Amino acid sequence: MELFHLISAEAKKLNYPVYVVGGFVRDKFLGREHNEDIDFVCVGSGIELAKHAAKILPGQ
Repeated sequence: MELFHLISAEAKKLNYPVYVVGGFVRDKFLGREHNEDIDFVCVGSGIELAKHAAKILPGQ
């Protein structure tokens, strides 16, 4: 998924480990349909990562 690559690339620039957590991961393990609610957690400033990601992600 492109979103994962974009978030991962921005986190790498900041030297922040980043992980996908929550219902999306649970649903993947259970073989459920794709859930569009994706939660990320990073070891570092989530605000800083969000600001960097917002600059490159499409949309508003």
